[in-house]
Amino acid sequence: MPRLIQYLFGLMFLLVFSQLVNAAVPSPEIRCVALDASDNITLSWSTPPDPNSEFQAYNIYISNNNVTFNLAANILNYNQSSFTQNGSFAGIIYYYIETVFNDGTGLDTATASDTVSPIIINLNMAVPEQASLSWNPIRATPLPSQGGFYRIYRRVSPTGTWTLIDSVANQPPPPGNIYTYNDPLEFCSDSIFYRIEIPDDLPCTSVSNLAKDVNIKLPPIPPTIDSISVDTATGHVIISWTRDPSDLDIQGYIVVHEVNGLEFKDTIFGINQTTFTDISVDAGIGTQIYGVAAFDTCDVNGFGNVSITNVRHNTAFLQVTPSACDLTNTLIWNVPDQWPVGVVAPISTVVYVKAGNGNLQAIAVLDANDTSFVDSNLVAGETYCYTIQLITANGVTSSSNQSCGSLSSPAAPQTLYLNYISVFPDQYIEVSCLVDNVPGVDNYLLVRSTSPDGPFHRVERLSVTANTIIKFRDLEASPGKHSYFYRVDAIDICNTVVASSNISRNVRLNGQVEGNEFKNTLNWNPYSDWDTVGTGVAGYELYRSFNGVFNPNPVASFSPIDTTFIDDVQEFGGTDGRFCYYIVAQENGGGQFNLQDISRSNTICLRQPSRVFIPNAFHPGGKGENNVFRPVTWYIDPNDFYMAIYTRWGEIIYETTDLNAGWDGGQFNLGTYVYHIIATTSGGEKVEKTGAVTLLR
Repeated sequence: MPRLIQYLFGLMFLLVFSQLVNAAVPSPEIRCVALDASDNITLSWSTPPDPNSEFQAYNIYISNNNVTFNLAANILNYNQSSFTQNGSFAGIIYYYIETVFNDGTGLDTATASDTVSPIIINLNMAVPEQASLSWNPIRATPLPSQGGFYRIYRRVSPTGTWTLIDSVANQPPPPGNIYTYNDPLEFCSDSIFYRIEIPDDLPCTSVSNLAKDVNIKLPPIPPTIDSISVDTATGHVIISWTRDPSDLDIQGYIVVHEVNGLEFKDTIFGINQTTFTDISVDAGIGTQIYGVAAFDTCDVNGFGNVSITNVRHNTAFLQVTPSACDLTNTLIWNVPDQWPVGVVAPISTVVYVKAGNGNLQAIAVLDANDTSFVDSNLVAGETYCYTIQLITANGVTSSSNQSCGSLSSPAAPQTLYLNYISVFPDQYIEVSCLVDNVPGVDNYLLVRSTSPDGPFHRVERLSVTANTIIKFRDLEASPGKHSYFYRVDAIDICNTVVASSNISRNVRLNGQVEGNEFKNTLNWNPYSDWDTVGTGVAGYELYRSFNGVFNPNPVASFSPIDTTFIDDVQEFGGTDGRFCYYIVAQENGGGQFNLQDISRSNTICLRQPSRVFIPNAFHPGGKGENNVFRPVTWYIDPNDFYMAIYTRWGEIIYETTDLNAGWDGGQFNLGTYVYHIIATTSGGEKVEKTGAVTLLR
């Protein structure tokens, strides 16, 4: 019994000793995870101790959700301490490593390493001039061998140099297992790149992915326009503004002058150059609109970032309307209902006047929102010149243009003559009038009537210009329905008619189709009145169109007393049947104003009815013209025609779509045949005829 106990004790000792000697090979800890420019991932680890050469393999597992892992690599080389997985990976990838060993009892696997992930940067550029970075740690709990900080590198432009800009302590991250860092960007707009590194004393370095975006530097804050005045001597505009004191990166300013939706710009360099005189304009002819923008030192297409210029401010444009009738001058100027944001609003308006060669003096202080003023009890024959000045609370002033009003007595014109009335064409009637534009005439009024004795009704009013011939357009006239009598009245500044022109009448053309006679009857009223001898009309010319095209030459010419014409159109049977006409009256020479004008009438269009004549017999080879069977047509559409010939038994023996072709009888014998014709008239109506025709031999 003691021997058996001794034996068993010895056996147990051997087993325990064997296990102590054949210990397992531990799994290494992954110390670094590095991404290269192609997003290839390299894992680095330290070689575990294996004094008894029990190592069989390293198994590396991968997962994209940290739940389900798959074998990524089986490494049989004990001394290998890194592994690179090629390919681009999106999102966070998870890895761990296990050692497979054989301690003499068979294959076994050591406890897996901690799970690691590559550093993935999420770059957010939603806040202008700031890059917000967030990233995951390599592992949940940092290893003592890791560096104490995540190092943040930045590169500006694709060809720039990587620069270490800051670091974040390698401590357990806050809730969400995410590190964050905000990078204020103070450089000009450009592509921007980031990467994050953390070293390990293996030695190796974990490297993040490459995050990139575009940094957009905000343009400067728009300047504030505080004054916009007009130099009364030159009409030039003087603009003054202030910049935001916090905006120090200003290279200069752009002054925008807006004219009819177009922008004209001047550039002023220097942060403290805050006034500009626009010598290219005359603010005395109308309000001038301006905006001011600032630009910084960034090079954007050869220029700096430019602030917005949506704040537009206009000069105060003053207009003076004199009334010699009641010895007053009425002043009107423009002030916005709402002053633009960023523009200092005035608190009062001062009106200044200079009478003749006298001195400038203030005559009224008004509310800042007032836009008119009447200066009364003035002296007849005197000239008064005015300006208005807007004053802000801080004493800054903006002056308008100078506008003058003369209280001259009205004078009647010596020339007021209607030189023609013409229709253009059927859209409106144009009335041309010769004037001399004497002082005192304020405007000209065109009136119209259907009778030379009136009543006359207002058509259009035109202001006085430098032109000696003024032209009115009567857009509401119906020249195809009426012939009108026109007169132009000269209106003085007291709204009194001081002179009237001659009364003239336009030519109205009428017409009608004369039954089945292939004739269009035309008539028109005479033109009146030119100031030449007799009727003033040298003659009339008639113009005609067919197939939609007017002949540039007149169809007929007439004497001054002719007012009717019958147009025989039978020879134009091959047209569409629609004939349009207008008459042109020509003035005689020798008038007192040495003018020789024309007057065009309205245009009328008449449509001749389509006609189809079908012979009942024809004689091929005969001596007459009736040797081919075809219809004789007028005003039939040649592009929509069909004719077929049948025997008495219904057999088709001929057909054509050519209106000008015809059946020559072929080899058929004397006899009766049936025709079937389908045609389209010029008015678009279908004509279908069926009948018998006799072939004679």
